[in-house]
Amino acid sequence: MLPCANHPERSASAFASSTWLCAPCFFSLVEAEAKSAIARHGMIKPGDRVCVGLSGGKDSSALLLVLKKLAPKVGISRLVAATLDEGISGYREEAVRIAKSFAERLEVEHAVFSFGDLFGVELDDIASASKRNLCSACGVLRRRALDIAAREAGCNVVATGHTREDNAQTLLMNVIRGEPQRLARTAPKTDGVEGFIPRIKPFSYTSERDVALYAYLSGIAFQEKACPYRKDSLRLRVLTTLNKMENVRPNSHVALTRSIEKARDGLIARSPRYPLERCAICGYPSARMLCKVCQLAIELGFEAGRG
Repeated sequence: MLPCANHPERSASAFASSTWLCAPCFFSLVEAEAKSAIARHGMIKPGDRVCVGLSGGKDSSALLLVLKKLAPKVGISRLVAATLDEGISGYREEAVRIAKSFAERLEVEHAVFSFGDLFGVELDDIASASKRNLCSACGVLRRRALDIAAREAGCNVVATGHTREDNAQTLLMNVIRGEPQRLARTAPKTDGVEGFIPRIKPFSYTSERDVALYAYLSGIAFQEKACPYRKDSLRLRVLTTLNKMENVRPNSHVALTRSIEKARDGLIARSPRYPLERCAICGYPSARMLCKVCQLAIELGFEAGRG
């Protein structure tokens, strides 16, 4: 890496991390990392219309700002932000308000999609009616809702703010669940499976700390309150374990990211591709007769949502 232009007296090796960078050079570093990830994995093609899942948190807000800056350089023809309202009383209202304000600040088209409108049920309703893992149910519905949001916005790419640490957490969660075949979800870009909009993660090689600092130095207002249902999630327990590991062995997240890539690429290369069927109810691609959204809908008695 080249020395910081504002600090020529420092060696190039000093900038292998963001520790000694001034704010302008730090911004350039984070944006260059995202641009490099986009180029390395062919995340965006000239003319692509990108929908950013804007939660109102630091990661997705920072991503929207970065893609707004990079749009002319990477060929984004249209940038849209979509916020999902899961229906969590006393929590999501603030996030929606923050997301809307930030999109207006950047002059980016913004839309809000609620679980209530899409599925006829809110997460609070599911919490009251079921003892199932709420984070798992929410994840199933969020993935479908974001796909619907992107389609209705006329976009052909979905971008999320997942960081290097998020990918490491997902790896361990898949191992713990005994589902190594789901490693493909940690890929910086999920190649378009027929019927689904491709997803990209421009922050795949960027640390959560750097993304948070980027948001803070950019003056981004973001929601700091954690989801009230998060306390019982497997992801939170895995995050706690990884943070302890990081204290014992620094850069564990980096090592895990490299391990993920090797394991994922090898698994994908060896795994035969089976054509997906169509869900008998909603018509979305599915490995089984019914997709997970419709299975959940039947279990809890709500609408599967528009496809």
